[in-house]
Amino acid sequence: AYLIHLPNDVNDFEIARLTLTGPQLHGAIYGWFNQRVQLHALEFRDFQYAGVRTYGTRLSRIHDCVFVDAGQRWSDGKPGVDGGITGGGIFAIWIADTEISHNRFRITKHAPNEHYYGIKGRQGRRLRIHHNTIETNFSIEFPFEGDEDVEIDHNVLAGT
Repeated sequence: AYLIHLPNDVNDFEIARLTLTGPQLHGAIYGWFNQRVQLHALEFRDFQYAGVRTYGTRLSRIHDCVFVDAGQRWSDGKPGVDGGITGGGIFAIWIADTEISHNRFRITKHAPNEHYYGIKGRQGRRLRIHHNTIETNFSIEFPFEGDEDVEIDHNVLAGT
């Protein structure tokens, strides 16, 4: 259900200079335990749940990307009008030693299921999130579950 599904444990790769769109797809890029990933100069447009969704990413960079309507609220395999999980630009679980910078996140849709975050994660370690412009319902969320050493600075946050 993702446009690009990275093989598990594949390291040292770059995805750059593409426009990715998939209104019928769950998301754009999915990865599981990848290291030294470079995602840059990408434009993510109109996905059902997430632009980038990763588990266990380390030693990586996501920078100079644009995320427009790259996710919405999702429930039981379809848009979550009456509840569900909020989707968005980047959703990273167990992300460590990584930099997320100079990206722009925007939402242009305002239907009941269009709840959208910029950057969301769980168990982030040694992250630097800086110089992003986030114009969404929710900006940045690293709420709990062992997050440590998450530096968030010089971002422009403007809720919708």
